[in-house]
Amino acid sequence: MKDKIQSLIQNLKIWIDENKKTVFIFLSIVIVLLIILIIILITHDNKKEQNLFENNSNEFILKNDFVIPSEPGFTEDFYLSREKQEKWSNDEVNKYFTDPKDGLLKNLRSENDKLSQKILEAVP
Repeated sequence: MKDKIQSLIQNLKIWIDENKKTVFIFLSIVIVLLIILIIILITHDNKKEQNLFENNSNEFILKNDFVIPSEPGFTEDFYLSREKQEKWSNDEVNKYFTDPKDGLLKNLRSENDKLSQKILEAVP
């Protein structure tokens, strides 16, 4: 069996060496046909996608308002949307703003100075 396969391969090599022009033409035709097939497939897929978006016969119509499902972690002070204000009210300041301690600011300053020093040391 191996001898038959090896002889077939040897005969094929001899035929290719004798008919290089024919092999080149055949391979060129196959490559051109593959390129044309790929172009046809790509353009055909694009037309299908365009047709899907152009046909809007199944439009969504909202019949009822959206209802927020009740969840265990959902608190009442969570707002889905809010009006933007230019500045905080006194109640918001008292509720959300915390005054930084002097020690924390000094620590932050020293850490930033160390980082700046490392950056400056790396500069040639």
